[in-house]
Order: sequence, then C-alpha cells, then structure tokens
Amino acid sequence: MSLKNEKEIYYKKAQMGFFNNFSKKTDASKDKDLFYRFFVSMDEKKVRYAEDSIVEIIGKIPSRGLILELGCGRGEHTLFAASIAQDIKIVSIDTSLESIKTSKKILKNQNIEDKVSFVLCDAENLPFHNKTFDGVMAIMILHHVPNIHRALDQVNKAMKDDGMGVIVELTSDNPARKFLIKVFKFLPKGIKGCIDNDYLLDDCDIPMITSFRAETLKRNILQNNLTILRQEKHSLFSGYIYMLFQVIPLIKILFSERRLIFLFSLESFLLEKTFLKRFGGAVVYWITKQ
Repeated sequence: MSLKNEKEIYYKKAQMGFFNNFSKKTDASKDKDLFYRFFVSMDEKKVRYAEDSIVEIIGKIPSRGLILELGCGRGEHTLFAASIAQDIKIVSIDTSLESIKTSKKILKNQNIEDKVSFVLCDAENLPFHNKTFDGVMAIMILHHVPNIHRALDQVNKAMKDDGMGVIVELTSDNPARKFLIKVFKFLPKGIKGCIDNDYLLDDCDIPMITSFRAETLKRNILQNNLTILRQEKHSLFSGYIYMLFQVIPLIKILFSERRLIFLFSLESFLLEKTFLKRFGGAVVYWITKQ
C-alpha cells in the first residue's frame, strides 16, 4: 500500500471519529447559537448562500425526482431540504453512523423522516447504479473528502445525463483561512486547551479540514466531464467567525446581535461593490453533465 493511500485511510478514519463525536454532542434542530440563527435567517443580506442553493436545486428537480446529498453531517441541510421538498425523494449519505442517527432524529421530530433515506458510505465510493439521480448537492462537504477528484467522478456516474448538481464549498482563496490554520499550529498549549477538542485531529493537532482553491475545485469538476453552468463567490469573513464560534466558544462574548448584523451588511456591500469579491472564502458551482 502506498503512503498516499495510507494517509487517505487514516484521514477517513479520523473524519469518521470526529463526526461521530460531533453528532453525539450537537442537535441542529435545537441550535440556539446566536451566530447560527442569524446566519440562516438573514436572506436579505445574502449570507444564506448554502440554503438558497438548496432551494434553487430542489426547484429544478422534476416531480417524483431523486436527489443525492453528499454528507448529512448533523442534519441541518438535510432538514432544510426535506422541509421544502414536496414530491421529491432525498438520499443522504455519510461515513458517520452517529451523524445519520442524529439526522434521522431531527427529521422524525419534524415528522418528515419519510422524505429521506440514509446510506452509510463515503463520497468516493457511491453504492448506486449509474445515472440514478436527477440532482446532487454537496454542501460544505468536499473539504472533508481526501480525494475530491474521485468524489466528483462518482457524482458524474450517479447523476442522470440531464441532471443538475450544486457544490457549495469553503476554499483557501481568502487569506484569512490560511492565516488561521498556520497561526493555530503555533498557539501555546494553554490556549489550545480552551479549544473544543472535537475540532482537532488527535495526533495532528489541526482542524478537521483540507484546503484547496476555487480554481482547484473548478479544474477537478471539468476533468470529470462535468460542465459548470454558473459560479458564485461568497463569504469574506462571516464563515470564519462562525468557525471561531464553534471552535472557541468563549469568543461569542465579543459579538452582540447588533454587531453581527453590521458585519453581515458590511460583507454584503464589499462582495457586491468592491474588488474584494475575488477573496470570497466560499464558492458555489452549478454543474451538469457535458
């Protein structure tokens, strides 16, 4: 076995352990986090790009269609998709059994569990027949996948010829992300001790994410015979504040409701009116088959 394969196997096991622990301790349906509540509700400030993408792709799926969700996580996007889907069936996959259990629980609490079927597998090895799905959504998942090229190849095979997909992803185009990861490695142990250990690899001491540029993701999409219909750039700093909220809970005391609203408004203005749009830390790709 090559060193590269060994690293991928280790990384997958680490991811599974991370999300098993994370899903046990969180429940998206009861999330009272100040930032999260405003992050998913302020559509007029254009910070809801993930949720808006879900609304759009579900609206494009034909009646009685089938949509694949890569990675249910703790279920917030699964719940959102299922709540607006009418006669569309959702199949959601994840490598974490605890994540699937948590997602099933919140769907059952909302009486919409029949809209979603769950499959325990990873995005690089989908157990479905070719051309099964009318749509595919990958919302904030590919930065958790060791081999995005292989995952996108699986998306191509699973999607129907006239199908459509949406990829919402964090990228390293925003210098703040690289800065945070580099700085983290040099933090004193006393400060690291204040950080939620669920967000760290046990022996790597880094956040559970990989890093790539939007151009790298675009290249992998095209190399897998997928066509990009539209590209959007989002998030200068809101996503990173949310990440800090999750990783270092004490930082929440620095942000009031008024400050968050101001930051969202400022970010929206900078993305729309200035050159800073090129530094957006999140990208949305709308894809179809060639």
